Amino acid sequence: TIRSTSGPNQKTKILGLTAHALAEEQERFITSGMDDCLNKPVSQTTLLNALVSGKIISETVSPITSYDLIDFATFSELKQILAPEHLKKIFVDFDLQISALLQSFALMQNAENMNALAANTHNSVGSAGMIGAHSFQQELRALEQAAKAGDTNGAKANANAVQLAWPATQAAIRTLAT
Repeated sequence: TIRSTSGPNQKTKILGLTAHALAEEQERFITSGMDDCLNKPVSQTTLLNALVSGKIISETVSPITSYDLIDFATFSELKQILAPEHLKKIFVDFDLQISALLQSFALMQNAENMNALAANTHNSVGSAGMIGAHSFQQELRALEQAAKAGDTNGAKANANAVQLAWPATQAAIRTLAT
């Protein structure tokens, strides 16, 4: 309806929020005129990144920085107590751990694999907290809780949120590690 008018909002950016995580459902939303679609529950970080990256809100809104995604105090403490090569190994191992977790999502998002998904995610929750990636840790924790509860729809939505949050978190870690 918004797009079909000739009014001033015809070109307004539209970001959908939905609990419908299936790709074909999201494609239907995009086809109907939305600019993008996020799965609920959605974190503030994921939402703000989507709004800023999609230019849905004004460029005057500050983009999320590395310090917003990584707790600087935790990160600084690690840098102080660990040798640089050990710190680098922790970050490389975390990167590999999350990459493996993301690759496992497609295989584990059914009722039979919820326990395995919860166990795999649990390990990453602790690792994220250790390096100060608290926002990402919250996304992982929500996924773990949904998987533990056997909530396949919730797990799919949370897995999508984890996948969306990872690139910015990964970039923040790399920025602060250098």
